[in-house]
Amino acid sequence: MEMLAFCSWLLCAECVTKAGRKLERDSLSNLASVATKEMSQQEGKNAILECPIQPVAEALREAQAANKDLQRSVNELTAIRVQLEGERDSLAAELADTRDALKEAQARLDAANAALSQLRSEMDHRLREKDEEIDAIRYDHCSRPKKILPSLTFHS
Repeated sequence: MEMLAFCSWLLCAECVTKAGRKLERDSLSNLASVATKEMSQQEGKNAILECPIQPVAEALREAQAANKDLQRSVNELTAIRVQLEGERDSLAAELADTRDALKEAQARLDAANAALSQLRSEMDHRLREKDEEIDAIRYDHCSRPKKILPSLTFHS
């Protein structure tokens, strides 16, 4: 009986081993078919992804080139803006200086006009005095002969 049990056990172990091998083969076969399906699906996805990569890569290069051009333009415009701000500040300083000079010139002009008015007033006053002197001399010259004439007639 022991022998029978042993044989039975051997048969059973052999059956289990065969079943295990068959199961293993079936599992590997299933795994292989699943892996093949997944690989074909992945290849399809890769093919789909690879197709638009070329145009996208080209668009990316074009966008990067446009970005470089725009950045260069921004840098140039920034430099121009800085230059113009400097010129604006310089012109503002020159304008302030010119306004100050204009105020000084206006003050000198006002002083010169005041001095000229005073001089004109003095000259007018002196001219009136001279006119009065001339009139007095004329009157004196005109009246002197009249005064002298009667005295001349009496002496003769």
